[in-house]
Amino acid sequence: MTAASHRATRINARLDADHAEKIEYLKRATGLPVNACGGVITVDDALACLDAGATTVQVYTGLIYRGPALVGELARGLAARARAPR
Repeated sequence: MTAASHRATRINARLDADHAEKIEYLKRATGLPVNACGGVITVDDALACLDAGATTVQVYTGLIYRGPALVGELARGLAARARAPR
């Protein structure tokens, strides 16, 4: 199941305000894993999707506009979040 809010690819594409709501709805309604995609270009974007219940996060648009360095940035950011006390 994919929760997508893709807005024509442009550098300032951002997550829709209701992206998390869409993810939460799909997860609750189906019980299936949810892949969040569309406008994920920062660590905060990825974390927002995961916090909303996404199982995976797709970063194709982010790779196009931010390049392969985005992968390392996301990995470091997600690892830091995993190590942070809750």
